Amino acid sequence: MRFSCSLHTANFSRCQLPDDMVQMLELPLLKRLGLVKVQISDASLHSIIHTSCPALECLLLVCNLDFRSLRINSPTLTSIGIYSVGGELIIEDATSLKRLLHDICNCRFKLSVLSAPKLETLGQFFDCDFESSVAFGSTVIKVLLFYYSANFYELHSF
Repeated sequence: MRFSCSLHTANFSRCQLPDDMVQMLELPLLKRLGLVKVQISDASLHSIIHTSCPALECLLLVCNLDFRSLRINSPTLTSIGIYSVGGELIIEDATSLKRLLHDICNCRFKLSVLSAPKLETLGQFFDCDFESSVAFGSTVIKVLLFYYSANFYELHSF
């Protein structure tokens, strides 16, 4: 914690971040955060992104075990990378977001983007064992699995 006032990049891997520790966390200059196989509650993850790290620009979430649902409202995030075995990510308002890289391979993951006006890059779709979808406002992209191992990409506008 003694470096918290000057820290710009932090990566946590294969550990647990308990709620009481996250509540004390203040990283005002942190721009890049990586959480790889970290046990963290949804509430603590939300707190880190929205309260503890007000300058956060890049976020990497890899297979965070307790991750179920995350809503992001951030004027500073420019890049998000995510791989999760399930859960839901909702980008409600991310005015600076340019890159959203995701791996939806072999997972039940729901991604919704409500407002990201500067979004330029979206991760690719892989062969999925389950139906997955990505929503951009009222436009939904579904990835469906067929028995012949061929994916069918279907675009629906409502």
